Amino acid sequence: MAYIRAALLALVLAVVLILVVPFQALARKFDWPIHRVIPRLVCRVLCAALRMRVRAYGASEGDGPRLIVANHVSWTDILALASLQPICFVAKAEVAGWPALGALARVQDTIFLDRTARFALPAINARMAEKMMGGEDVMLFPEATTGDGNRLKHFHAVHFAAARDLLKRNTSVAQVSILPVAVAYTRRDGLPLGWFGRKSVAWYGDSDFLPHIWGLLRDGSVDCEVRFGAPLAFDRNDDRKIIAQAARVRVRDLANRAILGRDGSHTARKAIKKRNDEPPRGLPKQDR
Repeated sequence: MAYIRAALLALVLAVVLILVVPFQALARKFDWPIHRVIPRLVCRVLCAALRMRVRAYGASEGDGPRLIVANHVSWTDILALASLQPICFVAKAEVAGWPALGALARVQDTIFLDRTARFALPAINARMAEKMMGGEDVMLFPEATTGDGNRLKHFHAVHFAAARDLLKRNTSVAQVSILPVAVAYTRRDGLPLGWFGRKSVAWYGDSDFLPHIWGLLRDGSVDCEVRFGAPLAFDRNDDRKIIAQAARVRVRDLANRAILGRDGSHTARKAIKKRNDEPPRGLPKQDR
């Protein structure tokens, strides 16, 4: 069955590349309303092909310009998030070269970031501000890389400056909403994923892409939870580094709730915090 699923996924990607991408380019050029629907439909089809069930919790709230910030576990985070609502992503430059998905990302006017070119960061922030001011939700992964699905990495504050830039250039705007979102892979074939189970679903570090995607196709279906938190207000007097860390705390709490399957007791929350801070005893050195 895994071979059949792989063939189906290849067929979907071919259709996206040959038919959907050119049509989407036309739709965006002539501002047809359907251009906001197409990416969501494509991502839902790809999630179905990968047998990934996406469940959203909470409301996508926040008035005015919005910067959405989320943890990053795998490339499939993008499919899960984009299947829910129209989003403009800030992605690493390598994504532009991905088969089919890279072409769709380019035609969607994704903001590509070359992390080795630090002089380009102000221009990236300016584009993010422009997108938000134009009414688009901009999605940022502040960890700047993927993790193992168990612990959050440090949230880099450099691109939170896009909110500050927007406020400087638009005196009529009082604040930017920073919307925390957690992505958590919680179950496989209906059974809860433990520490190692979440690591097996994640795509991080030096993991090869083809074995990873083959594992998704071969093994059981995966449940992905997307949890929206209450927005943080970023105004002209706020420090981007403080806001970034406040957003990290909220995303971590949302991710922990998803992993627990409930809000959790005080004791459970303390246990999860300890787990987030250090790996379980007995792990091989390379897993620490």
